[in-house]
Amino acid sequence: MNKKFIPEMIPEEDYESFKKFCGYTEKKAVLMTLKSPVIEADGKIFCQIKNEIRPITNFSVSIITENIDCFEGNGDENFMEECSWETELIVYGKRYVWTLKIEDLESYQWIKQATNGRGWLENSAEAKNNFSVYLNYLILQENYQKKHIFRTNGWKKTSDGKWIYVTRDEVIGDPRAKICARDGNQLELRPVKMGRDSFVEFWKMREIVPNSNGIFLQFYSLLSVMTRIYQEVGVPVNFVVALIGKTNSFKTSCGRVFSKIFAGPESAEINFSSTKIAIMEELGKHADSMVLVDDITPKRDAFSEKEQAEKIELLIRAYGDRVPRKRSTYGVSGEQAVLPVTGCCLLTGEHLTGVCSSLSRIVRLDFSEGDVRKEVLSKYQQETWALPTFIYDFLTFVSDNMTEVMRILKEILDRYRTVTYSAELMPRSREILAIMRSILELFYLYALEQKFLDPPTAKRYLEDDFSRIYQIILKNASAVREESPAVLIVKAILQDIREKRIEVCDLNFNYYDENKMEVVFCDEEFLRILPEQAWRSAKNYCASHGIFFPYSSTRAIAEFLDADSFIWVTFESGKRRRTHKISSKSKFLQQRFFWIRCDKIEEVKEMEQGI
Repeated sequence: MNKKFIPEMIPEEDYESFKKFCGYTEKKAVLMTLKSPVIEADGKIFCQIKNEIRPITNFSVSIITENIDCFEGNGDENFMEECSWETELIVYGKRYVWTLKIEDLESYQWIKQATNGRGWLENSAEAKNNFSVYLNYLILQENYQKKHIFRTNGWKKTSDGKWIYVTRDEVIGDPRAKICARDGNQLELRPVKMGRDSFVEFWKMREIVPNSNGIFLQFYSLLSVMTRIYQEVGVPVNFVVALIGKTNSFKTSCGRVFSKIFAGPESAEINFSSTKIAIMEELGKHADSMVLVDDITPKRDAFSEKEQAEKIELLIRAYGDRVPRKRSTYGVSGEQAVLPVTGCCLLTGEHLTGVCSSLSRIVRLDFSEGDVRKEVLSKYQQETWALPTFIYDFLTFVSDNMTEVMRILKEILDRYRTVTYSAELMPRSREILAIMRSILELFYLYALEQKFLDPPTAKRYLEDDFSRIYQIILKNASAVREESPAVLIVKAILQDIREKRIEVCDLNFNYYDENKMEVVFCDEEFLRILPEQAWRSAKNYCASHGIFFPYSSTRAIAEFLDADSFIWVTFESGKRRRTHKISSKSKFLQQRFFWIRCDKIEEVKEMEQGI
């Protein structure tokens, strides 16, 4: 008999490992060590049962790979792991491959499934116990490869402290590592173009939009694959980019070219017809890469407008605040797995809704007809390898020099976050500027290290690119500071409340003076104020701040509050109803009030604080 090996029994020192893998009690583990040796020979498994050595299977089994599924937490390395084993079963010379899970170690139904009913295990307690001993022996021997499987692409930190970028099929920076992303994608590469050729093609992508927009998009694409590293150095990428323009401005086509980092039909592209949950689920799948969210369009009814505005707010805050979202139960312990929101996002649309803190989290790039060079765009729509091939080279450089890269990023970020530049730049705008400066300097450092550019040329382009990006951020900051009338009205009301000129009453509070106009009614969703009081507050606020106040009626301010989605609007007989009664219990509450949304009020408060 040609024996493969004959394990005597499970060694005493392996009890804990044994229990960890198969979940047996101490009593069972001890009993199993008293069983006879298990032998794999001649394509079968033998053991001694009642003083007789006989086959208990008609197949042999071996472990090829241990798959270790890693369930990532909120940006740290304390993730859960779940093991499974890729096994090979040979039944009368025919090969079957089966993924063996932990729960299968106490079940034997998988054998029939794995071999399409051809394999059998003797149906006795002794045979099953000895077969379990044999499986666990194979596991404890570890004579197989180990493969760590993350759910998504992106930067991961290994147990020895090394940072690696994981894709579906390989690790950038360490191609031999047995690590992959189960739900990830693979970069579309053209190896013969790696190096100088890929650098030149990436460089020329700015010619798609010859104005400053092309440069900003170029470096935003590069930034998208570095977001986990920015979180690590303490400055998360807290903004999104919106491409805004009319139909035929080629904004969406341009966005697709700059966001197409990975190959395959699984495009990282969603639109506002998706549900909120679907949008959030999709965002979590694209770590350290780019998501394109297309088609912000005007809506025909108030409900659709409100729904789209809520989705935009949700998305912008997800990226702007980097707030993780709990998913459905996933993993071995039944705990809530949490996927961090990483990567970057491109929005496209005809117009941009949202105000205050939301706008401060967006860099808007305006597209007009004729801005995009169609012949250059067409080239990169065909040559989709250009961006990912360069990114592969760039990420390899970053991975090989991570300690120095992190030091440089932190130094640049610390320096430029404290530079004032212009009074127009709020703290968040200065942070965006610092982030863009750091990715610029990292790119040109790479170009110098690879000898693609000489120092004077690199310095000249660096400062020119930064100047163009600075003008874009300055323009955006100025637009945010140009307060809409709706924001001004809410600021006026808040000031009157703080200075006790308006009394705030809870809707459930029964006592109030019905003859007193200076009162508002609040709950968690709306602040309700008479239009005359809102108009008076705004007029007095403008007078005290030296602001011209051109509004002669409450109708005028109602239109602005409606336009920026500050108030609840209904439709009656095809007309917009901007004011509503509160209750029929008293004559005062039967008057019509503006119902101002509390979430918009919170945005104005954030803006006042310079967040």
